[in-house]
Amino acid sequence: MSRHQPHCGSPDHAVSRRAFLGAVGAAAFADMTQLDALAAPDPARALKKNQKRVILLWLAGGASQLETWDPKPGASTGGPFRSIPTDVPGLRISELMPEMAKRMKTTCVIRGLNTKNGDHGSGAKLMMRGRRDEAGLKYPDLGAVIAREMGRADSKVPDYVSFYSQTEGRGFARGRQSSTLASHGEAYQRVRGIMASESLFDLNKEPKKVRDRYGPTQFGEQCLIARRLAEAGVPFVRVARAWWDSHGQNFETHQEMVPELDHVMATLIDDLRDRGLSDDVMVVTLAEFGRTPQINASLGRDHFASAWSMTMTGGGAKGGAVWGKTDDKGQTVVDQEVNPANLFATIYAALGVNPHKNYYVGPRPIPLVDPGAEPVKQVVGS
Repeated sequence: MSRHQPHCGSPDHAVSRRAFLGAVGAAAFADMTQLDALAAPDPARALKKNQKRVILLWLAGGASQLETWDPKPGASTGGPFRSIPTDVPGLRISELMPEMAKRMKTTCVIRGLNTKNGDHGSGAKLMMRGRRDEAGLKYPDLGAVIAREMGRADSKVPDYVSFYSQTEGRGFARGRQSSTLASHGEAYQRVRGIMASESLFDLNKEPKKVRDRYGPTQFGEQCLIARRLAEAGVPFVRVARAWWDSHGQNFETHQEMVPELDHVMATLIDDLRDRGLSDDVMVVTLAEFGRTPQINASLGRDHFASAWSMTMTGGGAKGGAVWGKTDDKGQTVVDQEVNPANLFATIYAALGVNPHKNYYVGPRPIPLVDPGAEPVKQVVGS
């Protein structure tokens, strides 16, 4: 790989991709204060029966849909990789994902995302909230909503845990100073009275054969911890894998990173199934945007928010479902387009949360999703 890659000029590119990938990860317990203004009375919170949980695999920087869930082999935009059949008849994904190809009956793919925001910072906010902030009103992100809706007042574990690498954390959690994954020192300081959660971060509590299944990478280890947290009742865990922003040498980048995603995601899905958690835990892959069908002069793909993909597995999502279709070159959505509000309504509905529920700012009702946004019922399990 060359020592210099073209980039988009965003502050998120202040370090090289390899430096980004080499950054030591940290975990932080997310601040729930963004829900303070939207707090709705909830006296029965401790009695909730809906104990769905979410593990979000955040593909920071924007993974390519063409090298993952929506390949276009043979097209001028398709790149060098083939597509392969999956266990869902007629559904093909990138050859870089052979393990997930065997598990697509468990997974819902939305290929018709049109989110119209190709900026790292504001695009990430949009795809963590499902809507744009208003003047004087900042909406809570997905994790904060799930934590409030699914959390229990008597819980001994945190409601929302976020893992991120040092650089990625600057854009999603400004002001937090990260330490090391090995010590988790900063994360523990945020627990505030729930120190019993400390053992959930200790991978030595897992059998070696389980650790070996996930692999020794930071992403694999964090996903194993995420499973431990979800199993213990943490409603929302976010694991960020960076850095997918391949303005240069897109194919080399994805040849390096997609197989890891394929392996770790498949292992996580199998582990949740083996532990009887598939119906209770939803695994989501999402990013701030996808990547352009056009291949630039540096053999890269640039930011692209007009026709890209995400997935949901378990937790109320309909396995084997495919929603949305792009044209032969992947440039536009030609059928079943989904916008951020529809996507978030779909995620909430699959989890059993009414997407039209109101929170309140004073007397003002604030619905969880933009008014009029409806879930894609075809991908919500019965």
